[in-house]
Amino acid sequence: MCSSTLAALLLALLSLPLFAQDPVPQPPEVQRGAVEQEVNAVISRLDTIVVTPLLESGTIFEAPFEAVVITSERLGSVRTLADALRGLPGVAGQRTGYGQSSPYLRGFTGYHTLWMLDGIRLNNSVYRSGPNEYSATIDAHSLERLEVVMGPASVLYGSDAVGGALNALSRRRDPRENRATEVRTLSRYSTAEASITGRVEVSGAAGGVGYVLGTTLAHYGDLDQGGAGRQPMTGYRSGFMDARFDVAVSDNWTAALLVQSADLDSVDRTHRTNVAVPYHGTTVGTDRKLEADYERNLSALLLEGVNLDGAVDRLEVRVSWQELEETSNRIRSNNNREEQGFDVGTFGIAIEASKSTEIGVLSAGLDWYHDRVSSFRTNYNPAGAVTSVGIQGPVGDDASYDLAGLFLQDDLELGSGFSALVGVRATWVSADIGRAVDPANTTQAISLSDDFSTVVGSLRISKRLGEDWNAYAGLSQGFRAPNLSDLSRFDIARSGEVELPSPGLNPEKFLTYEIGAKTESENWTGSLALWHTRVNDMIIRQPTTQMIGTNVVVTKSNAGEGHLQGIDLGVQRLLGSGWTGFGTLSATDGRIAAFATSGPTLTVGPLSRLAPFQGLIGVRFESDDGCFSMQPSLLLAAHQERLSADDIRDTQRIPPGGSPGYSVLTLDFNYRFSERCNAWLSLANLGDIEYRVHGSGQQEAGFNMILGVEARF
Repeated sequence: MCSSTLAALLLALLSLPLFAQDPVPQPPEVQRGAVEQEVNAVISRLDTIVVTPLLESGTIFEAPFEAVVITSERLGSVRTLADALRGLPGVAGQRTGYGQSSPYLRGFTGYHTLWMLDGIRLNNSVYRSGPNEYSATIDAHSLERLEVVMGPASVLYGSDAVGGALNALSRRRDPRENRATEVRTLSRYSTAEASITGRVEVSGAAGGVGYVLGTTLAHYGDLDQGGAGRQPMTGYRSGFMDARFDVAVSDNWTAALLVQSADLDSVDRTHRTNVAVPYHGTTVGTDRKLEADYERNLSALLLEGVNLDGAVDRLEVRVSWQELEETSNRIRSNNNREEQGFDVGTFGIAIEASKSTEIGVLSAGLDWYHDRVSSFRTNYNPAGAVTSVGIQGPVGDDASYDLAGLFLQDDLELGSGFSALVGVRATWVSADIGRAVDPANTTQAISLSDDFSTVVGSLRISKRLGEDWNAYAGLSQGFRAPNLSDLSRFDIARSGEVELPSPGLNPEKFLTYEIGAKTESENWTGSLALWHTRVNDMIIRQPTTQMIGTNVVVTKSNAGEGHLQGIDLGVQRLLGSGWTGFGTLSATDGRIAAFATSGPTLTVGPLSRLAPFQGLIGVRFESDDGCFSMQPSLLLAAHQERLSADDIRDTQRIPPGGSPGYSVLTLDFNYRFSERCNAWLSLANLGDIEYRVHGSGQQEAGFNMILGVEARF
């Protein structure tokens, strides 16, 4: 893997002189577009086309949601997809390990945020509560863009879309354009990560077929943490392959074949081990090693018809097959070893249609995802001999899970500048678990089955306030059905906790009230959102008096009642002479009932891992010819001392009294040698400060010099 990655880097560097002969100035309008796209890593231009919030193509300005588009320019420079979300309004980063990042959207993460790829659900029934690392199986360098919608999107996308929905859109070539074969290379080197990443991609279009084929390989060494030196057991390897073929079936119909493969090796959960570096009083784990391997494969057939004459104007069909495998290897302090994992196969089909009518643009759809799950756990003694075989792995074995839904949405104009977006979804869920640990006797096996149904709705109204302003208000329900992880998980939870299966759970319900405003003029772009979410029947953990080894046993129940609220702000302003200023601000608060002890008493306190007051400020300079840009920025986070009972018990990740605040200065440079070659240099954490994002398992990188080159020929 390493030699292939090095070859990709050398290829990019060797191509540099071919394109660096003469800088090619771009027309002023193209230059300005490039500036805005780069700055808009955190603030999107409001005339940017977005699909995810409305299902139909429209601008961010028109959408009655807070949304942002992260373009390929930004995605090409980051380490992983989760890193591209850094600094977005309403988003907080969390990193259990350096290969295990999980963004929080409006206070929610894990199975409360929905990840999609070209509209295909990536969430499945083994996704767990709290942070998970599965976004790392999406190759950021293979994407055209990432669309992020904040707040409930359950009407369009079903279960899990509570904090928001993220839709990763793959690179494609229009099959109706003749485009000569192009080779794209991208290379990235980082000093603090001791990492090197390389991508090679071939694309083109001819004879009614557009194609993109690529591979990305990366090797990450041990992380150099600010003020702490190299952290052992933090490096890992990753490899990705992707292919997409788009075929022009007719003037109105396009079919596509999408294939992806992701492989992540030896991803450590370092905070659980005895080599972890403490942070402001956090405890260190006892395991000698805890690492995992991940593999994700996706094959999909996509069919889209547009400008149709008939019952519908647009029709889209997605048929997909996915496999997700996870295998973890744990070596305890006594050298006993535990190997566990699961294999999930998911068949999915989704059909969406829309039609312009006298009562607005009507959209309707149905979708069904079917999971087949097997899991395992095997224990070994220090000599490598098998000592026991578990009833199940982290989730129940020989299990199936069905998630089916039907939705209807109407986007209509009301007159006098008012428009409304109203929708409803009905969902049916069925879970069947062949083998699971009996929570009353962990040496015995039980079988579980349950089904759920729910109906949710959404109403959003927007009002145009002249040419430059659009205001909106919304009332949206969200929901999440109990999945296999809720019903049958038997695995490590937080520090010193083991979770047992919890049958008999019900769906979680959420209701969000939101008002917001957006503006874009010649010199200003801004967005403001104020939101309040009511939480009902949230599934939460409760400690018990039972022990497994040195770990406290926890179970789950629908006891969480409470609320969250927050404000998200993003602005940018042209300052003149090539300078643009920008900034974001996010403040989130929330209180929810939780179990502080093993007793039955609920205590109302802060939501677990509640993000601190945080923001990003910076300025950007771009030369008149558009070839050079420079951007200093400061990432800020306040001290987070609002801790839940779970946070206080999570001593390996959260310091006593909460996570200290920080301010991190970064200086970015970009130089465009020609239309076909671009290079960048980032000097991150210039102060080499030691800091940890709230709820994370390790410190962030210290001073980090990141070099990158992208070339096409």
